Amino acid sequence: MKKSKRDIVLDIIFVLIGTGTIGFTISAVMIPNGLTSGGITGVARIVQEAFGISFAIIYYILLTSVFILVTVLLGFKEGKKLMLISVVLPTMILIFEKLDIKLLDEKDLMLAAVYCGVLFGIGLGLVFWRGYSTGGTDSIAQILKRKVFPFLDTSRILFIIDASVILISALVFGKNIALYALVTQYITMKLIDAVMYGFTTKLVQLDVITNIPEKLKDFVIENVARGVSSTEITGEYTGIKRRQLIIICSPRESMLVKRFLSTKDPNSMVTVTALNSVWGIGRGFKQIDKDDII
Repeated sequence: MKKSKRDIVLDIIFVLIGTGTIGFTISAVMIPNGLTSGGITGVARIVQEAFGISFAIIYYILLTSVFILVTVLLGFKEGKKLMLISVVLPTMILIFEKLDIKLLDEKDLMLAAVYCGVLFGIGLGLVFWRGYSTGGTDSIAQILKRKVFPFLDTSRILFIIDASVILISALVFGKNIALYALVTQYITMKLIDAVMYGFTTKLVQLDVITNIPEKLKDFVIENVARGVSSTEITGEYTGIKRRQLIIICSPRESMLVKRFLSTKDPNSMVTVTALNSVWGIGRGFKQIDKDDII
C-alpha cells in the first residue's frame, strides 16, 4: 500500500524535525560538555575521542555500514527504511557542527545529561512515530537475532549492546561520564514512549487483523518475547471470519510489531489501546495479589 502525498510530506517534515533535534543535541549539548550515550552515538563518541575525527564523518560511516549490513543480511525491504536517515541525520549533525552552537553557557554535566535525554527522546520519538529507524544498535540487534542468537529476544540483545557501549565509554571517558550516559539513556527511553503514546502510557494493547497471523504470532513470541492471544471475529459487511491477535506490550515493543507488519503485510489493521495497568502473570505485569503503594 503506497503512502499518499500528504503522508510523504508529513514524513519528511517530522523526520527533518526529529533528525534536526538529534543533530542539535549532539553538537550543541553532548560534545561541548564531554558527554556520551549508548547506541551508535556512543560508539561514534568513543571513536571521536580516540582518533580526533569529526563526529559527523564517523556517524555517516557508521550509519552507511549499518545500512549495507541490513540490506545484505536482512534484505532491501529492511534496508530502505534506513536510506533517508542514513543521509539526513549525519547532514544535520554536520550542519550544527559547523554552526558551533552551544546550548549551555557554562559546563554543567547533570543539566547537560538531562537536556540530552529529553532532546534525544523527542527527536527519536518523532522519527520512530513516522515508522522510520535511525539505523542504530536496534538494527544490529535484529541482525544478531536472525543470524547469530536466534534463542535470544531482540530487546535483550539490544540491552547487551547498549550496556557494552556504555561500559566501554567508562574506560574511555571515565566512570562519571558513563553514569551520566545512563541518565541520558533512561530519560531518552521515557521520552520516546511519551512522544509516541503520551506521558501516562506504560503498556499498550494491540488488536491485529492480518493475513499472516501465524508469522506475526511467531515474531512476537520469538523476537519481542511477549505472549499472544487470539479470537475469531466476523466482518459483518463481508461475512468473512478472521483471526484477531491480541498483544499486550510496551510502546517501544509495539513499534517492532508495526515495523514487522509494514514489511510483511502492510494491509493489516491494528488497533492500539493505551493501558494504565495490567494485573496477572507475564513479563512486565503487576502481580494480582500485590497491593500498589500510593
